[in-house]
Amino acid sequence: PKKKTSLFTTQSGKDGHSKLRLSMEPAAMNSATGHSSRGAAMCANQKWGLLYIDEWIHYHLALGFQKIFLYDNSKGFELGEWNMNRNYSKSQLEIVHFPGEAKQMKAYADCARKIRKEESHSWIAFFDIDEFLLIKDAERYPTIMDLLDTVPGDVDALSFNWGSIYMNNQTSYRPKPVTLRFRRKREKAMNKHVKTMVRSDRLKDENTYFIHEIADYLRRQDTGGNVLHGAVNERLPDG
Repeated sequence: PKKKTSLFTTQSGKDGHSKLRLSMEPAAMNSATGHSSRGAAMCANQKWGLLYIDEWIHYHLALGFQKIFLYDNSKGFELGEWNMNRNYSKSQLEIVHFPGEAKQMKAYADCARKIRKEESHSWIAFFDIDEFLLIKDAERYPTIMDLLDTVPGDVDALSFNWGSIYMNNQTSYRPKPVTLRFRRKREKAMNKHVKTMVRSDRLKDENTYFIHEIADYLRRQDTGGNVLHGAVNERLPDG
């Protein structure tokens, strides 16, 4: 049986495992909503994440991100063979082999540099592949661009607090979406640390990772309109 939501179709396969599919193509969503900007891109690093990465990509494309840039930090280029069996278009996914120690900051910088040079996207998000961006009011903001379109023009970046999910008694791997396996939040789930999306034309240098920490030239706010400074947001949203 299939159960449709605004973004996903969840289908039970013959093996009894749930499969998560897009119920609407990202390009169709962007054109249907009529957003005037060049959309949003996601920059992320990955290593040892092949069991979960399809769901993470599908989730954020369905949320309205136009393109995901994945920097593969594995020595053997895990995503090389993985991508041969996928049908993502070049406009949806770009994979860069980026091995070595302490490469997260350099990967973010390289990703931002590409987007700025090509002027391909108005917003850039910097996330990890174990982080899912959750829009609580999905009826009001069905896609990420519906949310970003409400950000005042003098605000350079939008930050989101971490929220921690309880282990839900999951002690071993099962081939089901993590968004179905891990549903319960931890007690005091909200964390003062943040992840950030930034307007691509407001970045002045390549130290993009530090937009979470010390880039005070960026005017940042949270989704409640509070102005932020530094790497944390002490005004924890209701969790």
